[in-house]
Amino acid sequence: MGTDEGAALLRRDGAGPRPFTLRGVPEEHSPAPVALSDQDCLRLLGTVRVGRVAVSMDALPVVLPVMFGMCDQGIVVRTVIGTRLDAAMAGSVVAFHADDYRAPGGNGGVPTGWSVLVQGRAFELVDAPVLEQARALGLPSWAPPNASDRYLCIEPALLSGRWYGTRTRP
Repeated sequence: MGTDEGAALLRRDGAGPRPFTLRGVPEEHSPAPVALSDQDCLRLLGTVRVGRVAVSMDALPVVLPVMFGMCDQGIVVRTVIGTRLDAAMAGSVVAFHADDYRAPGGNGGVPTGWSVLVQGRAFELVDAPVLEQARALGLPSWAPPNASDRYLCIEPALLSGRWYGTRTRP
């Protein structure tokens, strides 16, 4: 992808600009959502820190907000024993969703945003080198102090995403 095909997105984690391009998004406002490639979906996931994991518990769907990061194996979530995410730790197939939305403002009054859905197998990270990579992400914990950390990884099998609004972001 060339940089002339898209726009630069800014990282929201304060780490400064992160180059990103989109194929197929017109210069002007796009009234219809534009489908994103798998590569674009993964890159956009790297620009936000909060998403949602959907798991099945007692045959019912449960959607949980999570802080996450990306590593070589996929999407990483920091958790502890005894949470609802335990349902996803045994190789279950889960869904993961993240998005970003910018209200109309400096971009000509047009709302802009994207949405990415990932489906795949979830498992606990246990290998020492992979655990070090997960810990290096610096994911904050929503668990009580002194709780034992566990890292859940979602291995993307199916990706889908949509871009809404204009080509450039404010």
